[in-house]
Order: sequence, then C-alpha cells, then structure tokens
Amino acid sequence: MTLERPQLFTDRRDILLFIALCFIIGTLSLLQRYDSFRHLTDFDDAIINVTVLKQYKKHKKGRSYHVLKLRSDHNTFYTSASPYIRNLVGRTLNLRIWVSHYSFFDYLTSGYLPSKILKVHPDLNAKMALAHRIAAQHQSPLIAELYSALFTAYPMSKALQTQLSTLGISHLLAISGFHLGLISALLYLVLRPLYRLIQARYFPYRSAHRDLFVLVWVVISAYLYFLGMLPSLLRAYTMLLIGFILFDRGMKILSMQTLFLTVALLLSLMPSLLFSMGFWLSVAGVFYIVVYLIYFQSKKAFYDLIGLSIWVYLMMLPVSLYLFGNFSLYHPLSIIASILFLPLYLVASVLHVFSYGFLLDTYLLHYLQLGTHPMTLLLPLNVIIMHLILSLLAWRYRYAALALLPWSLFIFVGAIHHVT
Repeated sequence: MTLERPQLFTDRRDILLFIALCFIIGTLSLLQRYDSFRHLTDFDDAIINVTVLKQYKKHKKGRSYHVLKLRSDHNTFYTSASPYIRNLVGRTLNLRIWVSHYSFFDYLTSGYLPSKILKVHPDLNAKMALAHRIAAQHQSPLIAELYSALFTAYPMSKALQTQLSTLGISHLLAISGFHLGLISALLYLVLRPLYRLIQARYFPYRSAHRDLFVLVWVVISAYLYFLGMLPSLLRAYTMLLIGFILFDRGMKILSMQTLFLTVALLLSLMPSLLFSMGFWLSVAGVFYIVVYLIYFQSKKAFYDLIGLSIWVYLMMLPVSLYLFGNFSLYHPLSIIASILFLPLYLVASVLHVFSYGFLLDTYLLHYLQLGTHPMTLLLPLNVIIMHLILSLLAWRYRYAALALLPWSLFIFVGAIHHVT
C-alpha cells in the first residue's frame, strides 16, 4: 500500500489567501509596468535600442511593407518598415518611435508603434548566430528554417507555419514546455551516474535529488534566457520549479492545483502574459495532460505514452481548428510524430553537434511535402465554446472528461469527412 501525496491547498481558506496574495502582487506589477509606460511616453517621441524578433512581408491596399516584431528594455511591440530592407532578425536597431497615440493597453499587448530605423548594428545576437550555424549545415532553406526554429526558436515563415499546422506538428517545432521537460530529464539522467559516483566518495550526506535539480535548474535558466523568455517556456520553467519544491516536501506534483498555482503566479508577476496566445496554448496542453492522468492513467508507461498522445491530439484538435483552420488527411499522423519525436530529437541534436545535421534532410522534406496542400476548416464559435465548457467541467467531474472523448472524436470525424 502506498500513501498518496497531499495537495498544497487543503481548504478554501488557503486558496482564497493565495488568490488575495496574487491580486496584491498583480496590482504591484501593473503599477510598475505603468510607471515604465509613463516614462516611455513622457515625450511624443523617443530613441531606443531594440532587438528584431520576427520579420515578415505584408500586402495591404495595393502596397507592400515589412512588419517587425521588436523587443526593447520596456516591452515588445510591432512596427512597419520599408519593403526593401534586408533580413534584420536577430539584429539590434537604434530606433526612433512616436508614442503620442500609444496607450497602456497597447503597451501590455504588444501593440503597434510607428518608427524610423536610425541605425542597424552589424553583429548578430548569440541566438541568431547559432541559428545561422545550424542553417549552414543544410542545403534546403526550408529544412534550415525548421532546425533553426527547433533548436533556437528562430521565427518561422508563414509558409512553414502553414505546412506544420496542416500536418498537426506545430507544437513539436515551436519550442515549448515539452522541449524544456525533455532537456531537463535528459540532463538529470546523464548527470545522475556521475554525481552518484562523486557523492559516494566525498559527500554521501547530501541529497542527490536537490543537488541535481540545482544543476539542471542552472542550465535551463541559462537556456530560457538565451532563447529570450518565451511565454510557453516561461510557464514550463515556473511549473518545473514549483513541481520540484512540492516534490521535495512530499506533496502532489501533477495536479490542477500545481497548474493553477503556476498560472496565477505568472499572471500576477507578468500581466502581459494574459494576452499571449502561446502562453494559453501551453497551459491548455498541460491542462489536458493532467485531466488524462487524473481519470485515465494506467499502470504501464507504454500504454500511457500511446493513450496520452491520442488524448492530447483529440483534445487540442478543436482549439487548433478554431485558431488556425488548417487540416489534411495527414494531420492524424502527428500522433505518431509526437511518439517518435524523442529519439528523433536526440539523433538530430547529436548530428548537428558533429556537423552532420543534413543526414535526415531527405526524409524530412518528403514528410513536409505532405503539408503543402492544406484544407481550410474553421469551427463555429459555439462548437469551441462547448468544448471549453466540457473541458472546464472535466476539472472536477469525471463525466465531463468522459464526454470530451466522443465530442472530440465527433469533431475529428467531421474534419476527416470535410477533406475527403
């Protein structure tokens, strides 16, 4: 007989106190953000340094221009630039911005700012320099872009995003909590035998779990900073830290309380995450994983791997169709791709370390070609609302979790019928 780990919150009073604390922290965070906004908008214009996160071309009303997503010391925002500028992703710009019509809501939601580029600094940042080294191992620009996105969160073109969405594998290429968990587990498994050997001789009294977690935490902290504090990674990073603290104190880790604790803390510390789609998609993915583990977990890891992959695919399918609308007959193959991702990720990582990253290019190109002819399938608003209601009820009620399966299967069969 095994004892069940206790939950962090044991009664409503604890939850209410925690919510009150988050409200206080959130208020202070908003005040601090407003103070930064006020200093930025003291004058009608300002000169700032920014890093280009994303760049793409857009056509509107008969004219073309580039859209740039920029990050400054204050926030992230969008601006437009000449259609004739070169690729500036990863570059640091000296920029004049006009802020007379810039609101605090725009400030929090990465709104638009008119600007003029004064200077382009020639040096790439470390992340973009690594992306270029990875790309240099591939002849196909498409594969180079794919691997750069996989390893460095390099911004993907709209064409590649459409192909990945059509194949249902966008979540595998966009660096997220899945990758952070994978990297953390691999680091732990690699470091543990070496640590045990040293521990037995020099400090047998220390906790291996705590020391190894600190080592892993240092590495993933550096990785998070290197990639630029991506919202989905930030959620996973915080949840990993909270999870270890709970585990170290003998409390339950994989639960709705852990997810609630993570989301509440992050939103109170960084209110702008409330408007991040990447953050909420990451939260949704973890939510459905926890629902599966609560109601359907078996005692065999292999069965859970298969079952969880199918479950998360079906649960996220309505969300994906509502937001992106891309589907094809090859979309369900993403279940197999998700299961095979771990060994392929390891092989690809090793090959790129030794400059043989091109060895898998032919197979990947053939696979990506399957996603070149997407079918558009946009779900009505009432369908996604029903899906969200059932999902929220599944937090507490088993019948709602059971109802989600036929409901999602119905949507899946409808999508297949639509494209045949």
